[in-house]
Amino acid sequence: MSIILQRHHAIVIKTVSAYRSSLQEIEADLRVRAMSNDASLQELALLRRLKDEMANILRSYENLEEAFKALVQNNTIRSG
Repeated sequence: MSIILQRHHAIVIKTVSAYRSSLQEIEADLRVRAMSNDASLQELALLRRLKDEMANILRSYENLEEAFKALVQNNTIRSG
């Protein structure tokens, strides 16, 4: 894999990790706010939407990560 692809692979890995952490934080906040007496339906809906959007982006980056892994594996098989 070229140095350029290695750099972008590292960025994808970091992004996946960051999105996973953010998603866990949003889920925790959503649970806390859902149990709260002062949470509005709009706030909960927005948190759910944020969670869904972040999950969609995370899936896209996870797919990119799998594509990088497949490329590395194919290159290893060819050179081996």
